[in-house]
Amino acid sequence: MSEPRVEQAPVRKKAAASTTEDAALAMGDANEQLWVLKVPKFLNNYFSVQHAAGRPLGTIAPSSSSAGTSSSSSASTAYTLTLDGATLPEGIPCDYEVNFGLAPPATYIFSHSAAEPPKRSSSSTAPAASASACPGGAAAGARLEGRVVAKGEIRPKGLDEDYNSLVRERFEKAQEKKQIDIVGDDEVLKKPALNHHGTQREEKRAKEERGEQRALASSKRQRHVSLSRTELREKVLDLFGQKAYWAKIDLEYAIGTKDGLKVCLDEVCVKVTKRGENYGDYELKPELSGRATSKARADL
Repeated sequence: MSEPRVEQAPVRKKAAASTTEDAALAMGDANEQLWVLKVPKFLNNYFSVQHAAGRPLGTIAPSSSSAGTSSSSSASTAYTLTLDGATLPEGIPCDYEVNFGLAPPATYIFSHSAAEPPKRSSSSTAPAASASACPGGAAAGARLEGRVVAKGEIRPKGLDEDYNSLVRERFEKAQEKKQIDIVGDDEVLKKPALNHHGTQREEKRAKEERGEQRALASSKRQRHVSLSRTELREKVLDLFGQKAYWAKIDLEYAIGTKDGLKVCLDEVCVKVTKRGENYGDYELKPELSGRATSKARADL
């Protein structure tokens, strides 16, 4: 049985790019009829080892069901492949079925090899011969190995329990192993969503917060009062009589409204821009500070 061959798609090249090596295509095996077979990976590895060691790959013969058919109709013929049991590794089946499908389209197989140095004669006076003409050397370049006349597949025949166990073992080795972690504290495994008591407490707390927000908004609406410009000015002066510096938000809360407050503050106050404890607060203008103080004393 010949060694497994690799199918290579034809390569188109422009005529202008042709070289001398392209023209030297060996055509000695052009009439050979070849098979292209799909084999399992482990069987392909076995074939490679056998071929490298110079040992035969096995024996192939027509199966009993296809006996008497013509060898030219290989597309509809079944064969049996038997390996050499003496060199067969443990766990690999010995018998295989070789089944062919439909005949392939026009397909050819090419090979390419590097030149091997020729064996020189012992006589120093013998003329040197070229690699292509010397029996001891091989010419470099492409070779037409033949035409593919059939495509098929090799499968183990009559799979037994040993082979099935081998396939399962290889499948398990190829799978990713799952790691198992041991957690000492089972609290980390509990999901908060499954704890209905905790969920009820959270819902109750959220409901209370929403109620507080509604109550605060309602109180703000109740504190809102409408003041005239004069009343707002007098209210601001009264507050600045109590302390010298006020934040705008504190004034809004103390007065109960923010309508017109900014305009009033621009008229009677200045904003502190000096870095310090009262930065960003408001204080009365110098000409009004004495009035606010005296008014506060009069109220007392």
